[in-house]
Amino acid sequence: MLPTLRQLQYLKLLAEHGSFSRAAEVAHVTQPTLSAGVQELEKVLGAPVVDRGRSGVILTPVGEEAVRRARDVLARAEDLVQAARSAGQPLSGRFRLGVIPTVAPFLLPRALPALRQRFPALRLYLREDQTAKLIAALKAGSLDAALIALPHDTTGLETVHVGDDELLAAARRLPFLDRVVLRASHALPPSHPAQEKIKATTGSAAFICVGETCSLPVTEPDAIARTAVEMTKH
Repeated sequence: MLPTLRQLQYLKLLAEHGSFSRAAEVAHVTQPTLSAGVQELEKVLGAPVVDRGRSGVILTPVGEEAVRRARDVLARAEDLVQAARSAGQPLSGRFRLGVIPTVAPFLLPRALPALRQRFPALRLYLREDQTAKLIAALKAGSLDAALIALPHDTTGLETVHVGDDELLAAARRLPFLDRVVLRASHALPPSHPAQEKIKATTGSAAFICVGETCSLPVTEPDAIARTAVEMTKH
């Protein structure tokens, strides 16, 4: 005998809310119904999954492992339903997309209107976060795809190169400008992907961008070089 998806859902909600009453409310069932479902799951597994105490619900070691596996099973089951509903209809149904903050404000306002017009059945859910957190979400199954900054460890994920983001070191056009850019470049390791991408341009202030991080505007060449050094430490 195997656990049912409903039993796994009850356990997942119980772990997330820490209370039978709150979990039952979210599941739109009565508390006795949810409690009975968890008890049936315990019979199937042959071990208790929760300790029921006055201080609230505490997962047992078996319960913690069951919750971890239940999340994966439920996510796959939901993907199956979405795939079946979307059969023959590309880019329809739910699609969870992660985007790094340095890309989202510039790409999404231009891309989303055309995407909605071309694929009206697409339900797009957006998450803006740092690359490392988006990769973790992809591996956990809580995102379907993500626009991230490389290089990062993407083991187990399929990646496609979609473009390059130019990095700039900008400053007022002053005699020391070439020396500033040179010093900023030397502040980075030779193997750093930002090497040979640091260019000079005109502007009213000076700043350094490395990867996903930009420093606050500064006005002194020494401050620019120090900023670049500090940013390579993170």
